[in-house]
Amino acid sequence: MPQLRFLDLTENRINDLPTQIFASTNSLETVHICRNYFSTLPRFQSSSLKTLYLNACQISSIEKDSLAGMSSLLELHLSMNQIEAIPDNFASNTLQELDLSYNDIFTITDDTFASLPHLAVLNLRGNDFKEVWSTSHFASNPFLREILVKGNRWSCEGFSINLLLTFEFLTREPPKVMDRTSLMCYSPANVTQMTWQQAYIRTWHPNETSTVSYTSFAVFIGIIIGVVVTSCICRGFMAVSGSPGPRQTNQTTVVNLNGTAQQEEETVVLRVPLREEDLPPSYEDALLMPRLRSSFHSLPDFVDEEEEQETSRMTYRRSRSIGDLTETRPRAHDRRSTRRTLQISPNANNTLDL
Repeated sequence: MPQLRFLDLTENRINDLPTQIFASTNSLETVHICRNYFSTLPRFQSSSLKTLYLNACQISSIEKDSLAGMSSLLELHLSMNQIEAIPDNFASNTLQELDLSYNDIFTITDDTFASLPHLAVLNLRGNDFKEVWSTSHFASNPFLREILVKGNRWSCEGFSINLLLTFEFLTREPPKVMDRTSLMCYSPANVTQMTWQQAYIRTWHPNETSTVSYTSFAVFIGIIIGVVVTSCICRGFMAVSGSPGPRQTNQTTVVNLNGTAQQEEETVVLRVPLREEDLPPSYEDALLMPRLRSSFHSLPDFVDEEEEQETSRMTYRRSRSIGDLTETRPRAHDRRSTRRTLQISPNANNTLDL
């Protein structure tokens, strides 16, 4: 089958395949052999195969040179098998994605992935890892960008600084572990449900936590003191420069009925409500008022006095204010006008007699 590109042999009862079965299919790129019966990883020979799926095939062992005959392999999926260990120097010069999720793997070493120089994605979810890894386990994988570790029950008992370093290696930007909750401690009981970082800082190094809290408190107090000092300095400069103080609002003095003065910022406030008799009189009523009539009749005296001053050729004329009109002084003669009643009667000649 020289033109075959995709082959699916999923869910059969295959327990063995010849090594050279895909050697002549130069166009074959993807093979699915999931849910079959292989005890070991097949050592196929193929120059074109790029993706190989062997999920749920009951594979329990892997040889370190199992991938040597597949020179173009990019993805290898071995999920849900019975693999307990990965041999050191498991080699492939082309492999970029390795799926070992949901197996029984419990440990790795510095040489486990050392012969996978192009490894980019590593899936180790749902295994039996408890001991926290060392960052040196991935020293030979410069292109590693994603590690999936959810479902492992990590033990944070008796660890060293390695725990914090590994946490930072997996979570710093760009993060290799996207889900930080997968890096949780399951034992001992005093750090359960804590991340590796929290367990390291809060439990085994409590002094660092108190130091951080004291430092935060000192910074907070320093900020308050700085604000107060800055405010005092600004006010001192304003006082020296003679800058005007705050603008004062216009105040109005209101005199209550008891004679006390009160400062008001608004206009005059009426303390006693006006009654009808307190309203100003009309023009007709004003003419009949005695006080106003008295003041009105004193105007001729004022006019006569000015005429006399002009006739006597005085060098100056004293102006009179309205207050002078109300002063009590003797009068030379009374010019008060009088009202006289007129009687009108028609005569025989149709004329009026006054």
